[in-house]
Amino acid sequence: MKKTAAKANGTPVAKNDAITNKKAKIQSKHVYNVTMQEIDLLMEKGEANLTKAELKRLQTLAEAAETYEDTYNPLPVPASLPDIVK
Repeated sequence: MKKTAAKANGTPVAKNDAITNKKAKIQSKHVYNVTMQEIDLLMEKGEANLTKAELKRLQTLAEAAETYEDTYNPLPVPASLPDIVK
């Protein structure tokens, strides 16, 4: 499941092969953490420096991470307009 890539500072980062398509779902905190590391690695390169495949991968990873966050760590719904402003 893991391949290593190097962050800009040389730190190895596991590549998350579990997330390979747009319908992919993150099922565990570990896979979420690996996904976020890969997102960080791609973002460090800068959008202008990413290939089309990397941009697609970034979008897929971001959507999977967002779905995981919405499912397992949802933000509380504000009770009132003043709470929304906070």
